[in-house]
Amino acid sequence: NVANISVGAAGTLSLTATVANINVASNVSVGTATGSGTIYLTSDKASGIGASAGIIIGSGNTLTAGTINLNTSGSDIGSSSQKINIDTANIIVSTLNNSSTTGSAYINDSATSTINLGGTAVTGVGAAGTLSLTATVANINVAGNVSAGTIAFTASAGNIVTDAKIVANSVNLTTAASGGIVINSTVGVSTGVDSFDSKGTGYITTGTNGVIVGNGLSLVSNGGEIGFNGNGLITQANNIVFSAGLSVGIVNTSSNLVLGNCGSDANVYVITSGNLTGTGSIIAPVVGLYSISGSNGIGTNNSLMQINAHDIGVEAFGKGSNVYLNDTYSGSTVLQASQAGNIFKLDTNGPLTIYAQIDQGGVATVGQVTGSIIAIQTNDANGGYGIINDAVIVANNFIFLTASSTGYIAESNASALMHAPNISLVSGSGTIGTDSANNRLLVNSGRVSATTTGLNSFVNIYDEAANSGIAGGQSGSYFTFNTNGNLNIYGNIATGAGTGANGGAINITANGALNIGVNNAAVSLTTNNGPIVVINNSANAGSIDFAKGDFVYTNTPSTSVPGYVVFNVGAYAQTNTTNPDSNNITATSSGGASIFYGANGISALSSGNVLNAKGQDIVFNTGSLPASAITLNGNVSITADPPISLLSGASVIQNNIANTNLASDSLSNATPSNVNSFGVTNVLDNTQATIFTNNSNSVNRSNAAENEYLGDSTENNELINNTSLVMPIAYSCKVIDAGNKASFSDKSNENTKLDYGSAIISASKAMEISLGAKPYTSVKLNLKRGALVLAIVNGNVVSVYDLHDNSANSVVVSSSKTNKVVLTPGRHVTLARVNAATDFAYVNQASKVAYLRTNTTINNGIATYVSDFSIPSAISAVKPLKAMFGSHDAHVKAIANQMLKTIGVVMQSGAGNSAYEYIVKPNLMANSKLVK
Repeated sequence: NVANISVGAAGTLSLTATVANINVASNVSVGTATGSGTIYLTSDKASGIGASAGIIIGSGNTLTAGTINLNTSGSDIGSSSQKINIDTANIIVSTLNNSSTTGSAYINDSATSTINLGGTAVTGVGAAGTLSLTATVANINVAGNVSAGTIAFTASAGNIVTDAKIVANSVNLTTAASGGIVINSTVGVSTGVDSFDSKGTGYITTGTNGVIVGNGLSLVSNGGEIGFNGNGLITQANNIVFSAGLSVGIVNTSSNLVLGNCGSDANVYVITSGNLTGTGSIIAPVVGLYSISGSNGIGTNNSLMQINAHDIGVEAFGKGSNVYLNDTYSGSTVLQASQAGNIFKLDTNGPLTIYAQIDQGGVATVGQVTGSIIAIQTNDANGGYGIINDAVIVANNFIFLTASSTGYIAESNASALMHAPNISLVSGSGTIGTDSANNRLLVNSGRVSATTTGLNSFVNIYDEAANSGIAGGQSGSYFTFNTNGNLNIYGNIATGAGTGANGGAINITANGALNIGVNNAAVSLTTNNGPIVVINNSANAGSIDFAKGDFVYTNTPSTSVPGYVVFNVGAYAQTNTTNPDSNNITATSSGGASIFYGANGISALSSGNVLNAKGQDIVFNTGSLPASAITLNGNVSITADPPISLLSGASVIQNNIANTNLASDSLSNATPSNVNSFGVTNVLDNTQATIFTNNSNSVNRSNAAENEYLGDSTENNELINNTSLVMPIAYSCKVIDAGNKASFSDKSNENTKLDYGSAIISASKAMEISLGAKPYTSVKLNLKRGALVLAIVNGNVVSVYDLHDNSANSVVVSSSKTNKVVLTPGRHVTLARVNAATDFAYVNQASKVAYLRTNTTINNGIATYVSDFSIPSAISAVKPLKAMFGSHDAHVKAIANQMLKTIGVVMQSGAGNSAYEYIVKPNLMANSKLVK
């Protein structure tokens, strides 16, 4: 029985029970909790420490000392119902004497200063045991490595910080009040399940060397943030659920990630190196999802990733990767810049704006959505939910936009553009484009189909492609399609009665070769209450060619709406000439109507052409061009304003565009028919329809191949040259594959040198690199150990991109002719000799990397361009950089994981909260954006 013990405040009390029980009958102290005194309690052969144990400590008694060390040989220390009470700043606990796998420890520590758990001695319990520590007042700091089967740490009024490794199958960290959780070490095991719960206003985050490991992970921050404090939250987990009162920022480095039901009162950003799928829904105002190198991407066609957010950005960078996303938010949704390697599919429950972000300068700048196939659909039974495009949408194959019920498809930004070989636009009964010549829906496509059926609906499209195409169309009111290039009409166009002075008019304008039907595949142009006007503005080289069997038909039951038919080349004229070819053209007119053939007539190459003007005129005109500028290829039927009895409403109009259901089927289930995988009747000719057969890999992605390289294969000038094809990887300044374009030396007393080409350089030590042979013999790149950069040297242009570094001044670019430039992660510099062009767009060596806030200075004839850049876009653009994320080499994989952490840091900075811009030469595509 231990009742009265007197030990000096700086002394040691050591008590070992080898056989019998020892009863600590009162409080025992050696100095204070923060002093230098020590208590050792050891139960070697008895049954542990605590109630009814080898060393018995009464429930009302407390051990106090500067350091307390509790040890057993596999037996328990305290119990879940009666914990050991201590008061100390330093505690070491072990039930591992004799390497036992059993024994648990349950401890309350009432120290008022930070409690340090662990030290030089082994700390932990058996693999089948639990280590439970509750700090009633102070912070908990894991100062030494700790192991257990289950870890349960609770800070009732402070923080939990891990500065040493925690190994356990289950890790449960809980704080209250304003306490936060900071992970500065590796916590958990790959097969374990972890839970972090900040019940108050505290945060949950990881530091520079922190990572949470586990098969499953639960994160709860009731009033604070997850990530976004310091370095964000770095995990290696296969399954994560989270909930936060503020923002969430997670960077996950495991191969694949599944998210359960998650939520936040503010922004949510989840970045993972592999595929991202969900078993629940993410509910937050703002959601950003990013798959860096997943082969499948985000969600699946059979199980769309579920979110509920009004502001979203989704990117899958992996080759052939897809985005399948469903946003159930019922209000207006904004889609930030997004992309997919192959298919980008988004369903929303409300109106959607494909966003033009307003940057910090107040200037509207466009975003970008990219993918081989892009399918976006708004769903709502109440109708009226449409799509507004304020961005650049780029697809290598197809764009499908579908607005629900009476929803609209429009744009409110003059820089907005949909760019794809094939575009399908569907609205239940809303408008496509706006009712203004200045606000037409802007596209760049060889084949566009557009359908909307409402009485007041219309189509108003401008195609800026040099070779435009109408794959088919239908409108309840007028149908307007303009282009400044050549135009092929592949499919039928039909309109309803419409409203207004021109009712359901068809208005088509081109400037070159205009073919109504291609390769003798006949099409029909029909109106139910309005005229048909086809204009070719090319007075010197324009043409209008009718395929054999074309059918043109107007019906105007309203006396206030005209029903004439016009086919005109060059300046409009209405010249009444005689039928130019009575053998191949049968022409009749009645009701005061006339048929005009222009000053030079028209050409009819085969027989069977029938022209019928009944109460409304038919007008042909080739302007100053010969008759061959307008050609009828036989069996062409053109009728103006026939009797109503011949056309009963729009019911006989042949509509080549079926009702679109983007949620149905998948590419892998598509068959070689005229119906594509999204349920839209394929309006392409039969030779093109096969691109949707077999499986998704059969999609022709030849135009997308260049996306795997740094530059654009279309760029052919001295600034780019072959840089896009020369992409060696250098680790420790040893080039793995230089392609005979980059030369390094790594001899003992020599600097490293890159004369030409490009390289990814990982500095294993501090080093200086000379960049360029001319004219930059004095340009130096100084790197500290741990820095990772992309360097490009091409004649008169030198560029450096900081992908990752560990400390200030790790990446420095200097020249005798320019000021020294210090880079930080996500910052870039380009040096170029000033010539006639000082715009960065003319010297940008990496146009598939996205930039932000470019600043230009000029000294001694050298232009220095400094800007932020998007690290994810660099990973996507540079093939070897992307390959690092799939590497099995431990060193390479570690570097890739460091980059992911850096992305998490940049994402939380000012740069990460703005939209990045793709900067290309003016003769290429308009500028576009990439969300962080």
